[in-house]
Amino acid sequence: MGCNGQDEFPQQTGYYSVTDLRMLAAALRFPSNSLESCLPPGSLRKGPINSKELHKVLDLGYFTSALHFTFNMKSGLYNVKTILKCLDLLDRSALSFTGIQEANVAFTAYEHLDQKGVKAETSTLLKAIKMCGFAVSPQKLSMHMRQKRPRFVDPGRVQLYEFLDLLAICEPRKNFSILEERVPSTDKTGRGIYQIDDIRTFMLTPDEKLARHLNWRFQHQDSWKLPQETITTSQPLSSRKCQKTENFNGTRPQPPQSRAELSVEGATDEPWTLVTPVPQGRDGSPGKVVAAGNHVLWDSHSHKVFKSLRLHQSE
Repeated sequence: MGCNGQDEFPQQTGYYSVTDLRMLAAALRFPSNSLESCLPPGSLRKGPINSKELHKVLDLGYFTSALHFTFNMKSGLYNVKTILKCLDLLDRSALSFTGIQEANVAFTAYEHLDQKGVKAETSTLLKAIKMCGFAVSPQKLSMHMRQKRPRFVDPGRVQLYEFLDLLAICEPRKNFSILEERVPSTDKTGRGIYQIDDIRTFMLTPDEKLARHLNWRFQHQDSWKLPQETITTSQPLSSRKCQKTENFNGTRPQPPQSRAELSVEGATDEPWTLVTPVPQGRDGSPGKVVAAGNHVLWDSHSHKVFKSLRLHQSE
């Protein structure tokens, strides 16, 4: 877009001048004067317009008719929602003008020809997010999608303003660097084989290594930061077929009992227990887990322990 470092965000947080509006229009691939021309006369005469006033003008419909299937194949309401989401991200300094432009390009690259949005698939969204220069844990993205999917206009598609909302939970890829480990041919692993023969770690692509690291960090460090909505289900509690029991002491509700079991007295709820599975060898004995650093990677599909990936996250 040709902007320097100080033009990445509005000159004054919460206020938008003529230059800021033109940069936002260019990021969304609108004509440069398309946004300022929709404002009421005299709105920018006294200086930059306040963010609240700009939201009010958007809600009153000043932009709807002017952006209705004019500069793109989207309705006026669609474009207004996109502008509101951009203003929200700019006010929070979560995304810059350049970031909005890159997100718009990536979204257009993966959007279907029917102009109904990007397919709501984790693999497709990860590619689009990578094109924007961001990275996110695949497990975190899947959980976020399960939470947000009921609120989507089309449950099977992601719109541009919804895709911009996904970027708020991502991190820049430049904050991560993969440290390749060079192993001599004479060293052996804990299983007694030469490390030069154990090439499974080297067969992983950089994206797979980064995804495994982000998944491990999400499971062990970032999972407690999830909002309360992520641990709830979309089904109402009344539709679950379980017995109504008091659950204030952290106990698990029991399933409905049969008539033969109703006569049994003294039944108590089982407390919650966190069970960590231990990988088993082929002979039934506990397998050996080789830990490198602070990470142990276990592949549930091949039932083998992978050597830990050494990733360095710059501050």
